[in-house]
Amino acid sequence: MRKMPREPRIKTLEDLSREQTKRVELDLIRALRWRIRRQWYWLVTVGAGIILLACSLAVAEAIF
Repeated sequence: MRKMPREPRIKTLEDLSREQTKRVELDLIRALRWRIRRQWYWLVTVGAGIILLACSLAVAEAIF
């Protein structure tokens, strides 16, 4: 005998509010993590540029 699928439960205003609050919290966490990651990308990029410039100047000085 096959079971009939149940009707989905109707969400109350409290359920919808709780889900929205959870969604907003997750968005805030995601935004904070992205900001931290972007700052690290900037730091690594600038650091690599400075190191490469210093190394190339040192090599140029050694050659001439």
